[in-house]
Amino acid sequence: MRTRARGFTLVEMSVVVVITTVLSTLAILTYRQYRGVARMAEATNLTVQIRDAQEMYRTETGVYANVSSTPASYYPAASPGPFVTAWGNDCKVCKAADSWRLLNVQPVGPVMYGYATVAGIGGIPTGGGSSSGGATGPPPGVLPPSPTDPFYLVQAQGDTDGDGVTCTVIAASNNPALSITNEGE
Repeated sequence: MRTRARGFTLVEMSVVVVITTVLSTLAILTYRQYRGVARMAEATNLTVQIRDAQEMYRTETGVYANVSSTPASYYPAASPGPFVTAWGNDCKVCKAADSWRLLNVQPVGPVMYGYATVAGIGGIPTGGGSSSGGATGPPPGVLPPSPTDPFYLVQAQGDTDGDGVTCTVIAASNNPALSITNEGE
């Protein structure tokens, strides 16, 4: 009596290949989604930290810190893209090279977004620069400040996938909610 050695048929191998392909595709898509959520978490968490630091700075000094030259003067990378930049170096686009040290904001590692914060009275930043919203008004989701109230605006911007479409996260002194444009980009 001889036993017959049996191998896999072509149909069985094809089924294994299809199942492996489907599982690999799902894993890649899930990883990309997770990566996008993690990058968005960086922007929202650090924007909230900067907002809290502005409030603490005002409690200590009576005014908000006007750190950035303009709302689009991003730190640590002037043009955020699909790369990370270390936090803590001198700022070349700020009111002073060490302006960010006023707020004592320390992310846990390098960041993918650029951050800016301006402050002033009644919509005009202190120490020159442009207004928080420019000639066209404040950014979407941000109420204009009253003419006599101190204000701050925090803005994070990033293009984490390098496709040219940026995601913007905005916090303002007169709006407790974050305004997010192009979430996930």
